[in-house]
Amino acid sequence: MELMLKALFKNCGKPQGGLGKLLLYGMNIGHGTLSEWGLSQIKIPAAANVLDIGCGGGANLRRLAKRASRGLVCGIDISECSLECSRKKVSEYILDGRCQVKYGSAEKIPFPDGLFDVVTAFETVYFWKDMESALREVGRVLKEGGLFLVVNEASDAQNNCWSDIVDGMTVLGGDELRALFEEAGFSAAEVVSEDDGRICVIGAK
Repeated sequence: MELMLKALFKNCGKPQGGLGKLLLYGMNIGHGTLSEWGLSQIKIPAAANVLDIGCGGGANLRRLAKRASRGLVCGIDISECSLECSRKKVSEYILDGRCQVKYGSAEKIPFPDGLFDVVTAFETVYFWKDMESALREVGRVLKEGGLFLVVNEASDAQNNCWSDIVDGMTVLGGDELRALFEEAGFSAAEVVSEDDGRICVIGAK
């Protein structure tokens, strides 16, 4: 059991194989409350174009597609396993041309400048290798006035309980993220937090 848990945790940053699919299934269920809370902090117009970075199992793409019902919703991930699961999760939206799922990273987003009204990142910035480059890329693909929403369950940078067992995970606090947003040129960066440690950071281009 312990070995299986360790293998699952190794999969968090880039799910692969059967264990990766199991992890994505669990994330789709387990992150639901967190995702709904994060999305409740912003308004997504029905005609908005939205990008979800690190789309994982695709549950948040479905949530975004329901909100941006007349817009384009896109997801990117560096995990082929995640891309497969996401495409299945939003297959009907892909067929009607309302959704695209592509291979890509936060540091190299495969979409043109100024396409999106909203960019989201749920439980994924922990694994970004180059935050400065990633934030520049997010700014590049956002429209003027567009919003970037980061939602994290873990926000205590001094607590290593997760980063010690999850490969490649770095926990950043709200103040650290806000400073990074502002350094990257996002205005009015706002941090919303709860007593259980979850946070969301919202910045405008």
